[in-house]
Amino acid sequence: MSITPSPLPDPNTIQRVLFLSPRVHIYTVPPLTSTKGYTTSAWTPFTTPPPSSVPITCRLRVIESSSSSSFPSTNNDNISTQIVLEDASTAALFAACPYTSPS
Repeated sequence: MSITPSPLPDPNTIQRVLFLSPRVHIYTVPPLTSTKGYTTSAWTPFTTPPPSSVPITCRLRVIESSSSSSFPSTNNDNISTQIVLEDASTAALFAACPYTSPS
């Protein structure tokens, strides 16, 4: 079973959760309109219509996937990391993106 939103490419893939935050809040940050910077009072909850005064609350997981064919070698080409936002009660996917090295 895959814990990421996409199916696993190899049945021998190993996945592990590197970080878990059970509650994160998602807000819409408006475009910057002045040089004074952002103020949280201007943020609105991220929702699909209709808008609400409560932000979306999700579970955040950072998941590493590695193919067992890469072991015991130290080749990191077969290792990927994803940041996943899910509904905390149903585990329905809200958003996912790859995490890459800044280099």
